[in-house]
Amino acid sequence: MRQVLSLALALLFASCTSEEPPVDPHTVEEPPAGPRVVALQASDPHAGTSCGNGLCDVGEEYLSCANDCCQTDDSCACVAVCGNGFCDDNETHGSCPSDCCEVTPDGHCVPTCGNGFCEIGEDHASCPSECCETLPNGACAPVCGNLVCQTGEDHASCPSDCCETLPSGSCVPVCGDGGCTDGEDHASCPSDCCETLPSGSCVPVCGNGTCTTGEDHASCPSDCCETLPNGACLPVCGNLFCEAGESHVSCPSDCCETSPNGACLPVCGNGSCEEGEETSCVPDCCRRGPTGACLPVCGGSAPAAEAHRVERRG
Repeated sequence: MRQVLSLALALLFASCTSEEPPVDPHTVEEPPAGPRVVALQASDPHAGTSCGNGLCDVGEEYLSCANDCCQTDDSCACVAVCGNGFCDDNETHGSCPSDCCEVTPDGHCVPTCGNGFCEIGEDHASCPSECCETLPNGACAPVCGNLVCQTGEDHASCPSDCCETLPSGSCVPVCGDGGCTDGEDHASCPSDCCETLPSGSCVPVCGNGTCTTGEDHASCPSDCCETLPNGACLPVCGNLFCEAGESHVSCPSDCCETSPNGACLPVCGNGSCEEGEETSCVPDCCRRGPTGACLPVCGGSAPAAEAHRVERRG
């Protein structure tokens, strides 16, 4: 029994002393050298988002979203293109100054006055076009004329940025600014304020695109739809909405053909890579190159989102 207990203690001690050393959270792993291979799969949580999010998502490619997707070669690796706004592999400041900054020995970009950023090493004295003059607390000093009423400014010192105020602190109403503010009404400022009913609501105006109280299809067909007994609009085939009472049979222009679960059936050739078409509809789902031709499928049988475009310095 004593031997078993000793063995158990020895195993417990070994397990406690064989942990991996802690990882320094400030350590940044350098990306591997060479061309970047397409890696982000459709299962990535960022997949399916819009163009401009920095990820080349499913359904996006270089021609449709050059901001997110790189040009690729036959091996599906990104091709370095000087002038695309990314410092790609095999590019440096020497070979492509438009994409890659000049770097300091520690790897940071050398500050450049005129690039639109107040960088480390720049201040208002050295680069006034990018760095504001600062107050002792580090905040930017107010500048009259920037259309922002900053701390230290008021209507007397900067009327272009700050409104004249009432004792309550709110702005004095200005007729013609598009807002019906306190102190204005239809009589004093018809351009900002509507004519009102005794209830306080606006008098309906036919033709403003809103079916308001007092209007109906008979009195204002441009604003109000024809209605059913339950108050819902009558369906209109051809308005691109599949409304209650319409189906693919009665209005194919508005309603898709559906599967038993109610989902639209995929239609090859409509320009959208729908569920079930990944491998069966090349025109909708293939990745296209600069010429518009389909590129080889990368990372398996189904198209996958491309690697996150990470800007590399140097």
